Amino acid sequence: MSDLPTHELDDEGSVMAAPHREARPDPYRVAATQTDRGNVIRPPLAPIACWRTHRARFETASSIPLPSLQQDLPALRDLAGSSGLLALFGHADPTGADEPNKALSGRRAKAIHALLTRDVDAWLNLARDSTDDWTYNAPRIILRHLTGPAGAPYLSPDDSATALADATRAYQVTHGAPPTGLRDEPTLRSLYRAYMDSICIRPGEQFSLPRSRFLGGGLSGDAVAVQGCGEFNPVWLPGTQLTASSQRLNRRVLAFVFPSSPEHDLSSWPCPRWDEPSAGCRAQFWPDGDARRRPRPELRRYREDRRTMACRFYDRFAQRSPCEGATHPLFVSISCCDVDREGAYLAARDSGHATVHRWPATVALESSPGVLLFQVEPEALPDPVTLVWVSGWTESTVVELTSLSALRRALRVDGGSLASTLAYGSTTA
Repeated sequence: MSDLPTHELDDEGSVMAAPHREARPDPYRVAATQTDRGNVIRPPLAPIACWRTHRARFETASSIPLPSLQQDLPALRDLAGSSGLLALFGHADPTGADEPNKALSGRRAKAIHALLTRDVDAWLNLARDSTDDWTYNAPRIILRHLTGPAGAPYLSPDDSATALADATRAYQVTHGAPPTGLRDEPTLRSLYRAYMDSICIRPGEQFSLPRSRFLGGGLSGDAVAVQGCGEFNPVWLPGTQLTASSQRLNRRVLAFVFPSSPEHDLSSWPCPRWDEPSAGCRAQFWPDGDARRRPRPELRRYREDRRTMACRFYDRFAQRSPCEGATHPLFVSISCCDVDREGAYLAARDSGHATVHRWPATVALESSPGVLLFQVEPEALPDPVTLVWVSGWTESTVVELTSLSALRRALRVDGGSLASTLAYGSTTA
C-alpha cells in the first residue's frame, strides 16, 4: 500500500482520496470435512484506498456530471494508477423516496464510470431515460463549458431554447456537421465525447481507464463495478428537518480501490445492478437498518455515530474509509514497570470528570518490557477528554485534549497514528 497517494482534501477539509489503514487479518477458522472435500480459504475482500466526489458535482435530482468534477478526477486517476481495481458506489440524499433515489444514485455512478471509460453509448442510454432530462440539460451544461474557435463558450448564461439551438448550431458548424441546431444522436455523441475529454484531464494529459481497471472487469454488464446505494447509507443526518441544502454531504459517488488478486470470488457479490430496484439492497440491511438511517431529533454523523448506514455490506467497507469519515487509531503507551495488570486501566473522562470509557491493562499490548500500548478509537472519546492511567490507588493524567475535533481531523488527514507517551507517575504527555 506504500505506493498509493496520500490524502487529498476538499475545500472543507474532508477527505476525498486516501489510502485505508491496513486491517488486522482475522484468524482462519476451519473444520473437519469429508474425505473428498477440502476447506477453501480466501482473504476477505477489503478496499485499500478510497475516493469520493465533492458534494456539489451534480445538480439536485440530476445524474449529469458538472464541469467542476474535473477538480476531483486527477486524484482518482492517481489511485487507479497503482495496482488496484475500482468499484463505484453512488449515493443520494434522503429527501425523496427510496426507489427514485436508488435509480438516481445508480445513474450518477454509471455516468462517472462511462466518463472514465469513454463509454459514449452509456451516456446515450442515460439520455434515452427522461428521468433527469439528459437530452436538454446535458447539452446545456456541456455547451456552457466547451469553447469555440474564439475561446468563448458556445452557450452564454442565457440558456433559453432559442439560445441552446443557436449554440448547438455553432458547435455543429465548428465540427463539420450539418447546422440543424437539433440535438440528434450524432450531435449528442460528438458533444458527449468532447465533454468527457475536456473534464477527464490532469496537467499535461487527458486520461481514461479501461474496463479492466474496475472490479469484475465488466462482469455481467458492470454489475460489480457500478452500484447505486440510494439513500440507504447516509453520512450526515442533521435531525428531523431534512432539506436538500442540509443533505449535500450525502449526495456523493465513492470509489473503493481493491487489490488486484485472482483470488477474489465475485460470484456472490450481493449488490443489485445499478439500474435494478432496491430489493437486493434491502436483503443486505442490518436488522435495524431502517432505524439506523432514519433521522432523529439530534444531529448524527457517521464518523462519530457509526450507526447511520443501513447496508451491512457497504458499512463493512466504510468503517475503515477516511472518505466516509474514519480516523486512524490513537495509540497511547504507558511505562508502568511491574504494575498489576489485573487491576489497572486507562480511563477516558469528560469535562465533568465522569469516566465514559475504560481500557483494562489486560487488553493492552506489551510493546516492550514494562510498556503497555493501548489502541484508542478517537471517535469514541468525549470532547474535551482527559486520559487517566489508574493503577491501584494511584491516578496519573496521561494527556488532556481540549480540542478533540482537531485531533480527529489530524488523525483523519495524516494517514498515520499519533502516540502519547507517559512515564508512570508523570503528568507530561
